[in-house]
Amino acid sequence: MTLIVLLRVRHDKGEQAEFVVDVTACQFHGSSVAVSLSIRNDGPVAGSARVEWEYRDARGKVVGKDATTVSDTAAGATVRRATTTSLDITTAAGTCEVTSVGDLNAR
Repeated sequence: MTLIVLLRVRHDKGEQAEFVVDVTACQFHGSSVAVSLSIRNDGPVAGSARVEWEYRDARGKVVGKDATTVSDTAAGATVRRATTTSLDITTAAGTCEVTSVGDLNAR
């Protein structure tokens, strides 16, 4: 099982918030998974970000999805988010890692 995280950052012209996402905990419990994320703004200004992630099985099939939004996160600040998600399969083990970071304005 793999956790894929896509970070989308909303910003205006000028200086930008620069978010970094780390998976701080990942526990599989049969047909659910509990994930904790640390979302840090390394940029020079406050900003907001939407973090989306998918859980994929060994074959790459999406077996669950989740998302969270952090708003007006100050420069240098860290926000923590935790969630439990139901999966389309049952598994007792897996890995969680950040594999993709994207910018909302790049769409």
